[in-house]
Amino acid sequence: MQYTRSQWLCLSLPVLITGQISLAGLALFLDAEVWTLHIVFGFLLLLPIAFITTSSRARGLREKAWLVAVLYAVQVTLGALIESASYWPIAIHFINALLLLLASIILASDSITESKYSMH
Repeated sequence: MQYTRSQWLCLSLPVLITGQISLAGLALFLDAEVWTLHIVFGFLLLLPIAFITTSSRARGLREKAWLVAVLYAVQVTLGALIESASYWPIAIHFINALLLLLASIILASDSITESKYSMH
């Protein structure tokens, strides 16, 4: 089976997000210098998310891609709020990361399933 560019990006998102979560763990428990890499890599995730969101033709994929995009926007917003005096953005940032990972796994799975039943 040959995958489209959108499908490859959908399949790569869970891997990239898992890497992002791992970087946060490394920064938290091993080396605080990794925070910068976590932030930069986090902003780079915008590229595949934006491409998937704007290029998905199937309605079901487009809706799931937008869900990933909204969760990503919430994640970036929460990341900006972490510098505030409150601890709630940190807790929600972590929970949202897990939701973002789950949504990306569903999107990746559906991108494969969707290609079996529809013509592009």
